[in-house]
Parts: sequence; structure tokens; C-alpha cells
Amino acid sequence: MRVRRTTQEDLPEILELIKTLHEESLSEFDLFWDESVLGKVMPPMVETSLVLVVEDKIVGVIAGFVTNHIANDKPLMQEMIWHVKKEYRGYGKLLLDGFKKMCKDLNMNHLIITGVGSYKREKFETLCLGEGFEVLETHYIIKL
Repeated sequence: MRVRRTTQEDLPEILELIKTLHEESLSEFDLFWDESVLGKVMPPMVETSLVLVVEDKIVGVIAGFVTNHIANDKPLMQEMIWHVKKEYRGYGKLLLDGFKKMCKDLNMNHLIITGVGSYKREKFETLCLGEGFEVLETHYIIKL
């Protein structure tokens, strides 16, 4: 089991992981799956993503994009996806640890991660707070 930087060749496996994430937690918000959009969104994040690999198969991904807060121009990383196949969920922290290191190496000032939906919200919050994260915002969604 190892964590490594993502390559363009990893994208088909990553899209399958994103599809699984959608089925497990995003579908409750009536967000539809559009692989063509993800095929456009994910490639630019290859430089700012990591994969968890077991026996030459990708079983997890964490990815984000570089931006800055509205109040200043210091760079920060906004995580967009952090997902691990069910049978490897105990190893998701390896991705987070690697992602934090990558962000430091990229001279990011902050890292923002987001929990999705009601899916294991308490466990996610406990992990984040235990890792030194603080609550920044809470997001809500409504279908219009």
C-alpha cells in the first residue's frame, strides 16, 4: 500500500472512484452524474492530487485545486474529492497525511477540506478536529 502523485493515466480509475462517491453520498442531493464534465474537471487537478495504490490498483484519491481566500492573495488548497473504496477506508488518513505534506511542499498557506452530506459526518468531523483542522464554514444545498 502506498500513496503517490497522480498521473494522467490514472484518470479512468479515478473517475470510477468518483462515480462510487456519487452513488454513496452525492446522489441524495439529486446531483446527476456527468462523466464528460468530470473528464474536464479532473485533468487539471492531476498536479494537485494523490492516489492510494494497493497491488497496482487505485483504491483511493484525494484532489484539490489551488486558489486563495477572498480576503487575501495567499495561496490555499481547496480539496474537491477525498474518497477511498469501502474495503480500504481505514487507510484514508494516509491520503490526508500525504495531501498535507504535498500542500506544504507547494507552499500553500491553508488547506480546506469538505465533508459531503450526512454520510459519516460525525466520524469525519472527529478526524478533522483531531488533525488540527478548525471549522471554517458549513455548506447547505437546495435544489431549485
